[in-house]
This record gives sequence, structure tokens and C-alpha cells, in this order.
Amino acid sequence: MDLEDIKRRMDSDRIEYISLQFPNIFGEIKEIFVNRNRIEAGILDYGYFHRDLNSLFGEDVALRPMLNTYQVLPWYALTARFMSRLVQGDRISEIDMFLGLEKVVDRLRGIGIEMLVQPSVEFYVLENVNVDRMMKDKGPVVNIDTKEGKWNTSFFPQKENIFSSYPSDIYSGVRQQLVRDLRTFGYETDAHYHSYSTSQHKIVFDHMDPIRAAQAILDMKYISRVMGNLSNLHISYSPYLFTNQRGNTLEIKISGDFIENGELKEKIRYFVAGILEHMLSIMLFTNPSIASYRRLQNEGMFRCYSYSSAMGVAIQISKRDRGSISLLFPDSSAHPILSLVAILGAGYDGVKNKTPLDYEVTTSPKMMSNREIRERKITRLPDTLREVLEAIDSDRSYLKEFMSTDILNEYIDLKNQEFKEFMTNPTLEYERYL
Repeated sequence: MDLEDIKRRMDSDRIEYISLQFPNIFGEIKEIFVNRNRIEAGILDYGYFHRDLNSLFGEDVALRPMLNTYQVLPWYALTARFMSRLVQGDRISEIDMFLGLEKVVDRLRGIGIEMLVQPSVEFYVLENVNVDRMMKDKGPVVNIDTKEGKWNTSFFPQKENIFSSYPSDIYSGVRQQLVRDLRTFGYETDAHYHSYSTSQHKIVFDHMDPIRAAQAILDMKYISRVMGNLSNLHISYSPYLFTNQRGNTLEIKISGDFIENGELKEKIRYFVAGILEHMLSIMLFTNPSIASYRRLQNEGMFRCYSYSSAMGVAIQISKRDRGSISLLFPDSSAHPILSLVAILGAGYDGVKNKTPLDYEVTTSPKMMSNREIRERKITRLPDTLREVLEAIDSDRSYLKEFMSTDILNEYIDLKNQEFKEFMTNPTLEYERYL
């Protein structure tokens, strides 16, 4: 799609303003609205420049729209959006979030590994969410209500929520509307259904290239929160809300031409080994919140892989068709872009160093004795964000090739600050992630 095509579409859609959107360090979409007349050849070469962008990034950067991301935004009057890149002059800036993902995908392609990514994202649909800050003589108060709660017995709660149907699946219409909106944005879904926990839902995307997959997760969170606000509902990607119920996961299924003579190809074995080797530091991006580790404590997960559907494994490998690798440890609070950079970067490091693939299990590690777990060198995934922050201090070199030092250092600093703030403000995780 070229500039003239875009202009004709804007005329047909009666567009007056353009939202230039970009992801920030937290994995959230930010936007600036410009007059549609600014979409000329110059902005495609050098981007849209404004002093406030410089104050945000501390550098002379501009926003350059990606024409293939044009989309009318129905919740704004006569407005369309472009996902945008951060540029300096005629080149992509090192602080652009997508740059690292492009680099690692190109490196993997260069060594003969091409892949598609299929994200499966879980979320809660809630009502009447209220968070009171810590006050003198009063502890933190968090009030979360949903019609599916077991305390609202008139709405037919079920002991097994997975695959519930209406009327137990009260918010099925909300989920279906989200799927329709995603299709409008160009994303196809493979399936959607009620998941395990109270008011929990899952959307399974179709297979797509890694960069498109990161955009899909970004847009899903953006669209769902707008839609929830317009419906007087609250869409939450918090990893863990309801006691003793399963939390929100982000399953990342990576598929490609991975099987040869019924076994994983050698390069793919190295690729999986790299992810296992660097898993703790990867988790700073895939499991970035305080609640991430409540989910892991509740569900129990180990640094190992299996060819079966064994409970508690971090990675499940399938030899069906051409082969796939499913990462089960990430959760829905993950940074959509940096998570994939870390995962694929670790895989590339494994291939480069020919890391041997260990930590296979044939049964659930939850059923193993302590002795067997020690002998196999299997470890339980961390219980706190602090352990992950300590891990990345000594395991970050594999990221330097793909993630700019500025982005990496800023992200680590923000997570250290978040952990310290949580120690004095227990409601912080709700205020930030609920």
C-alpha cells in the first residue's frame, strides 16, 4: 500500500485526524493526533517531529507511520491510526521497540530458522473495580466484583469453568465483540472460549510472523481496554487475581520446519536449549509483575520441557506436522515486544553456542521425588520478581546484540523501582496491572 492508496482510503473514510501510535517501555500504546494533511511524503521519510517527543525520549526522534497498519478507529470521530516507528533522520532509532525484534528475526533467518508465532492470551472481564491506597489505620482495600463470582450464586457458577457455555459464560458477548474488533484490525483468531478461572477468557490467534504477533498482542490490549471502558467493564491482564484459581497466561507457540526423521532438527534443539538456559532472565520480560510470581507459586512450574502434556513444565514440544514449541511460563502482563526479543534472542544464543538440550521430563515434575528432581537438575521457577532481577544482572549478554543498552537499562531500573515501591505499597500491583 503506497501513499496515494492511503490518501484515497482516507478520503473514502472521511478521515480528518491521524493517531500516530507507538509502544512505550511498559508495552503500552501511546498516541499523538495530527491533522491528516500531515500524511505527506516528508513524514514517510523523516517522520513527524515535535519538541514534546524529545522531552519524552531525551533524543531528537520523530514518528514515522507504517502504512500497512492503517486502521479507522471507531471510538474516535473521523480518526484513523498508524502504528509508528521511532526514527532519527532517515534511520530507525536504537530506542525503537520493534528494531530489536527485527534484528533477531533476521539473524535467525540468516542461520536457516524461520518461524510463525501463535499467541494465546487470557484476560479477566470484571465489574466494580476499586482500589484504595494504603491509609493510616487502614490496610489496603481492593474490591473486585464480577457476576460470575461464586458469591453471586444466581448467575449459575460452575465448579469447572473451562469451556463454560451461556448463561454460565456471562461475558461471552464481550469476548465475541473483541474477536470482531480484532478482525477489523486485520487479525484472525483460531479460537476463543471461557477459560479456567472466574470471568477468565482466552483468545487464540492465528499463526503469524513474530513482528505481527507482537503487534497483535499490543492491539488486543489496546482495543479491549477501550471496549471495556465503553461497556462499563474492566478488562484485566493481571496474572493472578482470584485465590486458588488459575491466573492469566500468555502461551507463545512457535512453529516452523522443525522436524526431521521424526525428531527435532539439531538447530532447533539448540534453540530450545538456549531458551531453557536463559529462562530466568527472559522472565523479566515475560513475567514482569509482582502478581506474575503469585501465579507461579499457586500453579507450580519447573524449568524443564516435555514432549507430552505434563503439568508443570515450562516448555512443551510437539512433533506433529512440522513441529512446534509452546512456551507455557509467560503471563498476560508480559511486554508484547521485549518478551519475543528475549525469547528469540536466547534461542539464537543457544544455536550460536550449540547449547546441549537438557531438562527433559516424561512425567509431571510435580509427581517426581526431590531426589529425582535434583538428579535431573530441574529447578522450580522463581517465587519473586527479585530473583529474576538478580538473574539478569549476570545473564544479559545475549540481549546486547538485539536490545539497546538504553532500553535494557531503563527497563531493569523501572522493575527495580517497582519492586521497592511494592514493599511499602502493597496495592501497587493492582494500581498498575489490574
